[in-house]
Amino acid sequence: METRITRLLDWSARDKAWLLAVITVPLHLFYAGWVWVSLNYTDFGARFLDPTVAGQGLAYALLAALYWALVAAWGSALRYLQRDSMLLVNTVIFSYGISQLPLAFLVGMAEPMTGVILLGASITGFVLFSFWRVLAAFFISLFVLMLLSLLTVEGVLPYAPVMLEDPISRDYVSPYYVTSQFMLGVPFVTFAFVICYMLLSRWKRREAQAQRLAVTDPLTGVANRRAFLDTLEREYARAQRDQSSMAVVMLDLDHFKNTNDSHGHAAGDAVLCHAAAVLGGVVREVDSVGRLGGEEFAILLPGATASEAMDVAERCRAALCRAPVMHEGAPVDVTASLGVCGLPANTVQRASRFLELADQALYAAKDGGRNRVVCYQDSP
Repeated sequence: METRITRLLDWSARDKAWLLAVITVPLHLFYAGWVWVSLNYTDFGARFLDPTVAGQGLAYALLAALYWALVAAWGSALRYLQRDSMLLVNTVIFSYGISQLPLAFLVGMAEPMTGVILLGASITGFVLFSFWRVLAAFFISLFVLMLLSLLTVEGVLPYAPVMLEDPISRDYVSPYYVTSQFMLGVPFVTFAFVICYMLLSRWKRREAQAQRLAVTDPLTGVANRRAFLDTLEREYARAQRDQSSMAVVMLDLDHFKNTNDSHGHAAGDAVLCHAAAVLGGVVREVDSVGRLGGEEFAILLPGATASEAMDVAERCRAALCRAPVMHEGAPVDVTASLGVCGLPANTVQRASRFLELADQALYAAKDGGRNRVVCYQDSP
């Protein structure tokens, strides 16, 4: 559900403008329906509404709905023809707030819903469109609102001309007016809330992606060098506290350059991904696999002794040998040399020393003919 909703933010400006136009049509129809119901079916309409001005407001709301329906049809045509139009986008941006102001003027510009609608329009625009155009449209709407307010204060224009008298006073509060005004604001608030939800969801998803990319090798999906070293430091500190052992296995794919030269870099990438998958399938859930760079991998085995780490390393070596990589219909053999270091943590000066000792054993494995496992204690 979240993916489908937040995908709206990836739409083109044309499609966002079209959607906003489509949604604005029922907003104006909602206001027109409120006027019509209030005039014809409520005591509130008979007591508080000026029939002539209310009729004018009803006519304006219907005309505004027609205007937005035409804009939506324009957007639909552009989408069908797969054509972009900044004129459509600018029309929607600069019309959205302005089209609400006559209705705000009729019911009273000091009403809370006027501010809610203006704020909701701005939030919607800032999320969907470029900042500066929306900011310009916001200030235009704000200027018009202030001008209408000034003219009202100076007595040039009446305040809330649709009202015969104020439906809210110290002595009387019209329940219908309060409830209906709240309901009129619900669509605007809901739409602004949904847009903000989309934006926040996108931010959270991108933050999670950024965090994942920061600790993951993009090709193989295992931990990258920095993440692996961070885990190594944490496990080393924990093993020091618990006075337990830990082990590190260094793995280097044999003759990997020949694989790239003979089969191409795509085959090399397939071999790297295959190796990461094999290692992940052999180790325990508490163990960590990382790619240190190139064709070099490392495995961290918390609590493991040298003997246990040798068993894991041998299973990894055997699994790689048993499963050649198929690339473009041809098998690509995979072997690896592995070096193991397993020691009590309190006998090693620092966490990185495990890697250094495992690396020494790895070189011994290479010098001994490759495709083998050598433990640090057994290396020359």
